[in-house]
Amino acid sequence: MVEHSEEKGRQYKPKLGNTLVSKGYVTEEELYKALSEQRVRLGEVLVRSDRITAEQLHIALSHQKKESIKIGEICKKMGYITSEDLNWALNRMKRRLGEILIEIGVLKNNELQHALALQKESPQDP
Repeated sequence: MVEHSEEKGRQYKPKLGNTLVSKGYVTEEELYKALSEQRVRLGEVLVRSDRITAEQLHIALSHQKKESIKIGEICKKMGYITSEDLNWALNRMKRRLGEILIEIGVLKNNELQHALALQKESPQDP
């Protein structure tokens, strides 16, 4: 369902995910999978990519409770990861929805470009 939200009298265009679903480029399930990928925490990204183990993450999180340091910095300090590993994981977390959908193989680049163009053309409702 495509929704428009109002904030201080301004209308906003539908979100990209809604456009992709309404045009049949992706299913709602595929959209939710990609959206959940955007919400993954740094420690989980590091574990999923085999840069650290679940046990190392647990230890680092325990240290984090004692020190007010970001988890990536703790993992570096403990020698679990390098600066390159941390930068890779942080960049992975910055991926946009369309990139994730293409990466997981449910969307083609031309479909993404079409949906983005539709969003630009979409009139703003009164």
